Parts: sequence; C-alpha cells; structure tokens
Amino acid sequence: MAEIVVADAGPLIAFGRLRRIEVLARVFERIGVPRAVFEETQVHPGLPDARTIVSAGAAGLFVVEDSSPDLARLPPDAELGEGEAVAIAFAAERGYGVLIDPQLEFPARAGMNRSRPRNKASVFRVPRVRGDEPP
Repeated sequence: MAEIVVADAGPLIAFGRLRRIEVLARVFERIGVPRAVFEETQVHPGLPDARTIVSAGAAGLFVVEDSSPDLARLPPDAELGEGEAVAIAFAAERGYGVLIDPQLEFPARAGMNRSRPRNKASVFRVPRVRGDEPP
C-alpha cells in the first residue's frame, strides 16, 4: 500500500458515484476523512453517492477524523471551501498526502507536488508543518 492520505469531498463523491470507494482503500494504507469533509459529502443524503460513502465508512474503508486542524496556518488568500481547507490543514499537520480534486488552483499555488494523476482526484504531498508530531 502506498501511503496515508486525507480525502477531500470531491474524490469521495466521484468514487461514490462509481460505487468504487473500495479502490481507494486498496491503494492507500489509510484514508482519513475530516468530519467537515464527511458532512460535505452528505449534503444530499438521499443520493446514491452519499449512501455509498456512508456504507464505505461503516465498512471501515476510511476513518472519519473528529479532530480540528489549525486553519490559521493556511495562506490567507487560499480561497478554499471549508472541506478543502480542513483536509489540507489536517494533512499538513500530520505530513500526509491529500486526496483532492486536481482542478483546484490552490495546490499549485501552495507548492504542493502532485504524485498520482487521476481523472477526478490527485494526491498532493503536503509539506509537514514544523513542530507538529503525528498522532
């Protein structure tokens, strides 16, 4: 298995629509989903992708993380939604990759390096925030 990643809502929703979230679980050692990101995937709980995401979480394919990262460390001009900001900050604090929609402009501006191109998801390596220790 490749690595530990923090997922943003876009890739989860895309794989949920395909009903293939288990592919992510086979590729990555561990997938963390911040609570704010999970809630973003459940805005329309009746949709098939939202139900697939709930089932995948219940099956242990990813872990919903309840801790809140320090968003003050993100650049003030990042222009991110809450889910993206939390996912990037969470990954940065722990030195994990972030599974995110590659169409976002922020990863390139923040100096993150894309490691695996995908149709609707890419893993970016987030530089570890100095002074933070993994959980």
